[in-house]
Amino acid sequence: MPSRKTQKESIIHWLDILTQQKAKNQEIAKAALKLASLPRRKEVAVNIRKIDKIAKEHDNLVVPGKVLAAGDPTKAYSIAAIAFSKEAERKLKEKGCSIIDIKEMLQKDNLKIVH
Repeated sequence: MPSRKTQKESIIHWLDILTQQKAKNQEIAKAALKLASLPRRKEVAVNIRKIDKIAKEHDNLVVPGKVLAAGDPTKAYSIAAIAFSKEAERKLKEKGCSIIDIKEMLQKDNLKIVH
């Protein structure tokens, strides 16, 4: 698990990028910015099980929080998140999912926010 400082740096990175994209009037960036800037006690944490229910094969997903390892992915998709648990990252990579930086993800089409 990344240290709190490392995760905070990831959040700051996300907020900077989302703020820049918000100026370009991207609705997905506005929604993700709102969720990523929540206080610590309300931070988004999503299990792979929930992501897999929502996702379709080859979807582009944005998680403005942490991805946790409960469940197993059954499809391959691209995903950007502030943080991943080590086990979640391992499971996603084994299934062939792409873990992408938020800046690169916002250049793609048909994004879905998972929270």
